[in-house]
Amino acid sequence: MVDTARKAFPGKKIIISSVTPRDDDFDEDIRAINRAIQSEILNFNDVIYANNDNLRDRALYFDRKHLNRSRGVRKFAANIKRAIRMASGVVDNKPRYPSYHSGDPHPIRRDDRAPYPHPRY
Repeated sequence: MVDTARKAFPGKKIIISSVTPRDDDFDEDIRAINRAIQSEILNFNDVIYANNDNLRDRALYFDRKHLNRSRGVRKFAANIKRAIRMASGVVDNKPRYPSYHSGDPHPIRRDDRAPYPHPRY
């Protein structure tokens, strides 16, 4: 996959995101896939890895595998933005959002656990 992207976009930075964690029997498979991705791109300077290991907190999910809207998606987006900044050469060491592990006073809202609405046709 990485070789195909590198051939299609020579000389460009490529961002690849790790698979988001799950709280079920497949999580160990996800960890193995992410390790394989990291080892595959290790020697490529033009490939940026968006690491999502910081999404292991259950408060970020509305079920065991889907990110909730207010916290999970926000933190996932921050991971992608961090990778974009790295690919762009922007050095930024300060966190964009408060840590959800540091006494965040925002409780999980009821709609965070609701599934995404399906489109009506």
